[in-house]
Amino acid sequence: DARRREVAVRAALGAARGRVLRQLLTESTVLALAGSVAGLGLTLAGIRLLVALRPAGLPRLDQVALDLPTLGFTAVLALLTGILFGLVPALNLSRPDLAGVLKEGGPTGTAGPARHRFRRGLVVAEMALSVILMVGAGLLIRSLLALHRVDLGFNERNVLTLRVTLPGSSYPGAAEVVAFFERATEQIRLLPGVRSVGATRILPLSGTIGDWSITLKDRPAEPGENPNGDWQVVIDGYFETMGMTLVKGRFLTREDRAGNPPVVVINETMASAYWPDREPLGQQFHLGTRDQPWMTIVGVVRTSRHNAVVEANRQEMFVPHAQFPAQTGNAPRGMTLVVRTEGDPRDLVGPARGVIRALDPGLPVSDIRTMEQVTADALSAPRFTALLLGTFAAAALLLAAIGVYGTLSLLVAQRSHEIGIRMALGAARGSILRMILGQGMALAGAGVAAGLAGALILTRLLERLVYGVGANDPVTFAIVPLVLAGAALLACAWPARRAARVDPAAMLRRE
Repeated sequence: DARRREVAVRAALGAARGRVLRQLLTESTVLALAGSVAGLGLTLAGIRLLVALRPAGLPRLDQVALDLPTLGFTAVLALLTGILFGLVPALNLSRPDLAGVLKEGGPTGTAGPARHRFRRGLVVAEMALSVILMVGAGLLIRSLLALHRVDLGFNERNVLTLRVTLPGSSYPGAAEVVAFFERATEQIRLLPGVRSVGATRILPLSGTIGDWSITLKDRPAEPGENPNGDWQVVIDGYFETMGMTLVKGRFLTREDRAGNPPVVVINETMASAYWPDREPLGQQFHLGTRDQPWMTIVGVVRTSRHNAVVEANRQEMFVPHAQFPAQTGNAPRGMTLVVRTEGDPRDLVGPARGVIRALDPGLPVSDIRTMEQVTADALSAPRFTALLLGTFAAAALLLAAIGVYGTLSLLVAQRSHEIGIRMALGAARGSILRMILGQGMALAGAGVAAGLAGALILTRLLERLVYGVGANDPVTFAIVPLVLAGAALLACAWPARRAARVDPAAMLRRE
């Protein structure tokens, strides 16, 4: 619309319609291509950020890169965007009403009511989409904060973890496997800076533990009941190293070895499931339904999270590594050593590796992490999801603010003659400022209202992704409109200030 008078003058001087149309489409296409180039630069930076923050369980993300097909698709899309979105305005401008436009009093024509409604509708739609994205991002961020506050049931600070798997060729029998891990934990315990050492079949938050049917002694199973528990095989010192809480009884000790009475430690969830009205200590059960050795419960520990940070409390039993062969005939060959240190656990990586190398020079040590890293990796997927949606929400907010700013700037330019007349007739600058701000905030308000209505419906799709916060969380639904209103106010400020500074005398002289 700002160029309607220019195009009319060109047409009056003999410019062909096709030439004007080609010029306008070329300008539109160049703008689209320039935006695409800038977008590709942001994409390269975004890919690097996403690769750096990728969740542990998302494979091959480090192989994501821009390639020729992607660049070609981007170029074609930019061309189509420039042509499609520039075609209608170009066709409209290339057929000007010469007499009408050239007789207009201002330097530019003004858009009709339909065009004003269309532009304002786009701004309202941008604001509405921004609200939906920001509400979704806000819910995921609040959920991530709640996940960080989850009581895991163990203390992950100052704990080093390293995985050792014994080959069957070098350690053919259960006795050799048990003896190796006993020697390894004993020698690591003697290293300077080590407070305690233990080992476990599967480290918490690093894999699914699996369950095992059990047979309860002196307690027949109820109809339809399938007594079971997640089975964990540990070496003494594991509970102390992981900082787990003993509720009653005792932890496992070095005396719980082959040849001594089989014992087991269970968690509170398992105790309340099968002995809700009885003392669990001293109760017995065995693995499976066959005639296995009875294990006596000697301790109950507080329930901890194992398969995931967010999961229902699971029944878990801890069997001594040295006594496990008596139950199944073999001992787990792969064990994760856990080492609690006085200081930074990473300082013990070299010495702990040295112990394993001294016991078996050809034995690899893998998956060396601190327990804090293990916990962070378990939270990487929700953190990554929150980052992605937050990035999209921020981009949508920026685009919405630009839309409000552009619409108001165009409005001020088109109404400069009207504003000059108002001020010449005595309108105060403050009233002009309030008028423009009011129009901009009215658009923002309509968009926020529509977005909140949509968010109330669409956020139900996020119910499975959030934790510790409802899909219609009132805090999120209160903060997001305030943030958007602040952004819209900033976007309105400059056009409103420019309108209030219009010089009525200069404007009227231009007429």
